[in-house]
Amino acid sequence: MTARPSPPRELLQCVALYDAGRYWHAHEALEDLWRATQDPARRSLYQGIIQLAAAFVHLQRDNLRGGGSLLRKAAANLRRCQPSDELVRSEALLQQIGACIAAVDAGNVPSPPGPILQRAAD
Repeated sequence: MTARPSPPRELLQCVALYDAGRYWHAHEALEDLWRATQDPARRSLYQGIIQLAAAFVHLQRDNLRGGGSLLRKAAANLRRCQPSDELVRSEALLQQIGACIAAVDAGNVPSPPGPILQRAAD
């Protein structure tokens, strides 16, 4: 059995902030790592998580249009790295983002999806 790589510190910080409902700070925590990453799949992963967090900044402000747009972009980026990324619960997360998009399309502010990362035992 191959050991799962440890997530980068910035990703862990981002996820902790996201889980605490601090979406703007979560977005900011991952931005530098995203910009510095060369691997296209990893860049898509980080960008998708950034967009997910940014979507909930908009949704907290009742900006359904902006939130919905970013949810769609987040889903597209997360699909690019799925299922190859072993750190993220990509299939479940994409299903939850789809439910969020449906809620936004119906004029409702959804609850944020989560958790983003796999647990060590998953």
